[in-house]
Amino acid sequence: MINYKKYSLLSIAKAVMRNLCLTAFAIFSLFPLFWMVLCSFKSDTEMYNTVFRFTPTLENYQKVLIGTNYFKTFV
Repeated sequence: MINYKKYSLLSIAKAVMRNLCLTAFAIFSLFPLFWMVLCSFKSDTEMYNTVFRFTPTLENYQKVLIGTNYFKTFV
Protein backbone atom coordinates (compact mmCIF):
# COMPACT_ATOMS: atom_id res chain seq x y z
CA MET A 1 0.00 0.00 0.00
CA ILE A 2 1.34 3.42 -0.96
CA ASN A 3 1.10 6.18 1.61
CA TYR A 4 0.60 9.52 -0.11
CA LYS A 5 1.27 12.64 1.92
CA LYS A 6 -1.24 15.37 1.56
CA TYR A 7 0.37 18.76 1.40
CA SER A 8 -1.53 21.87 2.29
CA LEU A 9 -1.59 24.84 -0.01
CA LEU A 10 0.34 26.84 2.58
CA SER A 11 3.20 24.34 2.78
CA ILE A 12 3.46 24.22 -1.01
CA ALA A 13 3.51 28.03 -1.19
CA LYS A 14 6.25 28.15 1.47
CA ALA A 15 8.34 25.61 -0.44
CA VAL A 16 7.94 27.52 -3.70
CA MET A 17 8.88 30.82 -2.06
CA ARG A 18 11.88 29.23 -0.33
CA ASN A 19 13.12 27.76 -3.60
CA LEU A 20 12.60 31.05 -5.44
CA CYS A 21 14.53 32.95 -2.76
CA LEU A 22 17.37 30.42 -2.80
CA THR A 23 17.54 30.53 -6.60
CA ALA A 24 17.59 34.34 -6.61
CA PHE A 25 20.31 34.36 -3.95
CA ALA A 26 22.40 31.85 -5.92
CA ILE A 27 22.11 33.91 -9.11
CA PHE A 28 22.89 37.11 -7.19
CA SER A 29 25.95 35.46 -5.61
CA LEU A 30 27.33 33.73 -8.70
CA PHE A 31 26.78 36.49 -11.26
CA PRO A 32 29.89 38.51 -10.24
CA LEU A 33 32.04 35.40 -10.65
CA PHE A 34 30.53 34.75 -14.07
CA TRP A 35 31.09 38.40 -15.06
CA MET A 36 34.74 38.27 -13.91
CA VAL A 37 35.45 35.17 -15.97
CA LEU A 38 33.64 36.62 -18.97
CA CYS A 39 35.57 39.91 -18.76
CA SER A 40 38.89 38.13 -18.37
CA PHE A 41 38.53 36.85 -21.93
CA LYS A 42 37.71 40.28 -23.38
CA SER A 43 40.20 42.83 -24.64
CA ASP A 44 40.44 46.23 -22.94
CA THR A 45 38.41 47.98 -25.63
CA GLU A 46 35.68 45.33 -25.67
CA MET A 47 35.29 45.48 -21.92
CA TYR A 48 34.10 49.08 -21.98
CA ASN A 49 32.14 48.84 -25.22
CA THR A 50 28.36 49.15 -24.85
CA VAL A 51 27.58 46.78 -27.72
CA PHE A 52 27.65 43.18 -26.56
CA ARG A 53 30.09 41.25 -28.71
CA PHE A 54 32.07 38.37 -27.33
CA THR A 55 35.22 37.42 -29.18
CA PRO A 56 37.30 35.61 -26.57
CA THR A 57 41.01 36.32 -26.42
CA LEU A 58 43.77 35.22 -24.10
CA GLU A 59 45.42 38.64 -24.21
CA ASN A 60 44.89 39.38 -20.52
CA TYR A 61 46.27 36.02 -19.43
CA GLN A 62 49.26 36.54 -21.72
CA LYS A 63 49.91 39.92 -20.10
CA VAL A 64 49.87 38.40 -16.63
CA LEU A 65 51.91 35.29 -17.34
CA ILE A 66 54.50 36.69 -19.76
CA GLY A 67 54.52 40.44 -19.20
CA THR A 68 55.04 40.34 -15.44
CA ASN A 69 57.04 38.36 -12.91
CA TYR A 70 53.89 36.66 -11.66
CA PHE A 71 55.44 33.29 -10.81
CA LYS A 72 58.38 34.83 -8.94
CA THR A 73 56.01 35.94 -6.20
CA PHE A 74 55.39 32.29 -5.32
CA VAL A 75 59.07 31.48 -4.80
